[in-house]
Amino acid sequence: MPLPRLLAVAGLIAFTVAPAAFAQTATKEWQSGFETGFPGEFLDYDDGSWSATGEPVPGTEEVWTIVDDSDPRVMWGSHAYKGFPTGPDTENHRCYPVVYLDVPSPAVNSFMAYIDADFSQVSASEWIHLATYANNPDWVVFTMSVRDKKLEMAHLDWDYVGPAPQPDFPLRKWVRMTTYMEFNGASTLVHVWQDGVHIFQGTFTDDNGTTLQRVHWGWYSSPGWTEGVEYNDEIQVWSLSDKITDFTEEPESPYGTPDGSGGTGGMGGTGGTSNGAGGGGGVDEGNAGADSSGGTTASGGRSSGGSSGQARGGGAGRSNAGASSGGAATNGGSSNTTGGTGAATNGGSGGGSSGGRSGGGAPNGGTSGATSGSGTAPAAPSSEDDDSGCGCRTAPHEPNPLGWLAVGALGLASFAKRRSQRRPARSGRSK
Repeated sequence: MPLPRLLAVAGLIAFTVAPAAFAQTATKEWQSGFETGFPGEFLDYDDGSWSATGEPVPGTEEVWTIVDDSDPRVMWGSHAYKGFPTGPDTENHRCYPVVYLDVPSPAVNSFMAYIDADFSQVSASEWIHLATYANNPDWVVFTMSVRDKKLEMAHLDWDYVGPAPQPDFPLRKWVRMTTYMEFNGASTLVHVWQDGVHIFQGTFTDDNGTTLQRVHWGWYSSPGWTEGVEYNDEIQVWSLSDKITDFTEEPESPYGTPDGSGGTGGMGGTGGTSNGAGGGGGVDEGNAGADSSGGTTASGGRSSGGSSGQARGGGAGRSNAGASSGGAATNGGSSNTTGGTGAATNGGSGGGSSGGRSGGGAPNGGTSGATSGSGTAPAAPSSEDDDSGCGCRTAPHEPNPLGWLAVGALGLASFAKRRSQRRPARSGRSK
């Protein structure tokens, strides 16, 4: 085939495939199904609440363990996290592992959660935590919790954007939660999906970090809980090559969605069963009512701050233990009063959702356990340390479709010129 024609064909192909070159790329960063035990993929740190057998630990009021598939709640693989309180506490219950990461923006986290708790037996101010995120090493965080059967966020300006009225959070069934975090320096854009349904959007401005650095899941609650249980499984963290602009659907996981974890119909409504398109279903503890959680702040957003919550973790000077009352931090650092004094109905004497600003649970002086298997890594990981994380990061491929378009245009121009040179001159009529 002559070169001009070959270039023209290449140009046509380039115009056809160029949009695909801009496709979103998802990069695996970290995951855990609790199959490797503790510490496994997590930080090698135990605050005293870890129990290899699942039996209560003397001197503590909470326990966490890793159960095998003899527990009927285990749905994927052969293990899962299980955490629960064993009695009343004077401080927030904390029983969970943590992970130190350095995931570039945008970052996405998906995980499975199962909560069995009787909210009718506690005051409306009592809460149970689902996830804590920090874009810094000092545990200045934003969180997600269930209070009075309603899912809510804390320590950021947020809005509920899901089906109205907001239904109760499903109890006694597995629920898939997905969080998108776009770290833009001065602010972090946050979006949350529940079983594929977009339910929250918010902005976190308490720290200007640009990567996801600290995360934990599991049972973390206000002190009043004396019974209940939370399971976690199939925790996935990945990064995206580009920012998301359409939040109608949750980001697709490069690990795949856990089988039977529900789909876009999985939120339920006023009770009965909620069957997601991808399976799942189960009884949704219904009785959905008006969204009464979250007071309106002067800035127009919601403030889920509270008036208590002593932080056990956190780094020096950044534990932010209190919300509006600035509670005392037990592990050093000044307790910054970041909750404000506005009348936000999400607060209350039981503490802010996830009780105060810390949410750490592990001292920053410990060794980082972001590595799979070894449980150790530098305390302040950098981008150069990514390969010592889960070992699943790959060098991003950045195609250059403009180059192909240029080649195509050159080929088309050359082909057109060649044809014009071959065309015979039109002869005029003689008179």
